[in-house]
Amino acid sequence: MFCKLLVVDDEQMITRGLAETIEWEEHRVIVTHTAQNGIEALDIIAHNDIDIVITDINMPEMNGIKLAEEIMKNHSHIKVIVLSGYDEFEYAQGAMRFNVKDYLLKPVNIDELLKRVNKLTEEIISERTGMYKSQLRTQLSDLIYKKRKSSSLPSGFLIGTEMRDCDFEKTIHEELIGQVKGQWVAEVETICSLAGQAVSVFSADNQLITYIRSDRKVLSHEELSGLNRNLTKLLGAEFVTAYISYISEGEELKSDFDLLINTLGRSAFLDRTVLDCEQHQPVEIEELPHSLIMNIVSLMKSEQSAFNEVAGELTAYASTTGWTVSKLIQHVSQITKDQLGIEPAHEIKREFVINTKSYLKETITFYFEGIHHQLIQDFQDGGTSWLMVQASNYIKEHFKYDLKASEVANVINISAGYFSQLIKQETGMHFNDYLHHIRLEHAKKLLKETSYKVFEIGEMVGYKDYKYFVHIFKKNIGESPTQYRKSVVRL
Repeated sequence: MFCKLLVVDDEQMITRGLAETIEWEEHRVIVTHTAQNGIEALDIIAHNDIDIVITDINMPEMNGIKLAEEIMKNHSHIKVIVLSGYDEFEYAQGAMRFNVKDYLLKPVNIDELLKRVNKLTEEIISERTGMYKSQLRTQLSDLIYKKRKSSSLPSGFLIGTEMRDCDFEKTIHEELIGQVKGQWVAEVETICSLAGQAVSVFSADNQLITYIRSDRKVLSHEELSGLNRNLTKLLGAEFVTAYISYISEGEELKSDFDLLINTLGRSAFLDRTVLDCEQHQPVEIEELPHSLIMNIVSLMKSEQSAFNEVAGELTAYASTTGWTVSKLIQHVSQITKDQLGIEPAHEIKREFVINTKSYLKETITFYFEGIHHQLIQDFQDGGTSWLMVQASNYIKEHFKYDLKASEVANVINISAGYFSQLIKQETGMHFNDYLHHIRLEHAKKLLKETSYKVFEIGEMVGYKDYKYFVHIFKKNIGESPTQYRKSVVRL
């Protein structure tokens, strides 16, 4: 990438000397024009792409200061260097208010001039690269989010990297998500820039699409394996990468992008972490087996159901038929609408990409349990669901022990994730808060009706640590156990 230079001086010897005696191309500069005054220079600028202007101050018709002022008003992208004699030194300093980048005293020291020009050249190339990458990023975003059938992206590569088994909301602290994504993008673009200009856009919380502008025809398996290793080392998570080795412009690019997403959608069922899209063409099987659908419907209509097994069957079916995760999820959602005639109260999350069998199975199980619970509630006259009644009864019978949410979930035959949502929905509290509530209500009763010591009551309701019991009691009741006992006994 070369920058175009205009030299302006009323002394022809100086303009020719600067234009012809310096090996400008070695410094990524081409002298395209010379001019003898400001008016002539502005005419050249109006009809040509100029990046840098080197101008004298003292010239007839329009001097260098006025020229710098006009450039700032109408061509602010152009970088200006002013040449000044000793007598005009303060005059040259005044020119800085017109966005003049630098000034040099005559006679010009060539080494110093080249140093200043090299600095400006770096700025210009950096700005151009940034603008071009911004345009490429916008075009890539259009391809991902606007689903355009054609694109003006030049030929190159498409790469998709996914962080495996990652729901950002659960596994990464909210304040760190931006930092993690920033490191991810920086690492991918740094490595991919060895092949060409690289830009990236997140298509999901844990899925990054990268476009590389490159004339290379092949991106090696070793390069992509190295990329996965670097990301794992940097972010502490496993990554999978899919790639289209060479893409074309227009509608073929849209097809290549669809194939990339399809291949990433198969990664949950594959053992490899680097996937060549050409080896994973979409399959034509469109429906789930009728027997499997009827089994799901039957389970939905039973009083209590364990959906883990049927979720495993669905996952296995998708794996053997070549389905993507999203296609399986689409069919699972459709069963609810077509066979049960209800709109689910919650959908399977789409903010992140599911890309492991275990997480897929867990997600489907959680979804079916939600639908099952919704069906049961629809048949009730109102009030607390029977699942929550069961959970509450178990907690009230076992609150004095080291009780965990997962234990209660196992007893009522649902996943821990769904139980956490259920108890929050039914009581307005998280599990630990609800457990504290049950324990403290019993503690209040004992404080009022018995003479047990405070630490004994704490142990009786499940708090082995006396100080922790007092802390929790005061936090929730507003006074210490001793103060509470005094107030209620006095009444």
